[in-house]
Amino acid sequence: MISDAIAVMRASMNTRREAIVASAMDLTTPESEAFWPLYRDYRTDMAKLDDGIIELIIVYAGSYNFLTDEMSAKFLADYLEIERALVETKTTYLRRFLEVLPATKVARFYQVDNRLDKKIQAELAVAIPLAR
Repeated sequence: MISDAIAVMRASMNTRREAIVASAMDLTTPESEAFWPLYRDYRTDMAKLDDGIIELIIVYAGSYNFLTDEMSAKFLADYLEIERALVETKTTYLRRFLEVLPATKVARFYQVDNRLDKKIQAELAVAIPLAR
């Protein structure tokens, strides 16, 4: 089933993601102790939003051959709502990360996180056919 394959892929990706973040952050022991629990909360909240994107992709794929303008408008509205929620979540966590890390390390984290997100988005974009 496609959802099982996605779950396995996401678990593997999250493990690699955490390793990449760990290698990029250069955290002291006290920073690490404060950062990692917050990071895991952040990834949990982001994963919930990622679930919405995955659900949209699954529904889009299932309706691709009979996509209507109304369906397309709904997909767009739902997608933009998820994008808004992603930005809101990143903004909320920014304040929290700044409470436990210097701004330069928070900036580095957001750079790494953004690069990882863009890589995943690029891979998805190649796999998802354009609406017709």
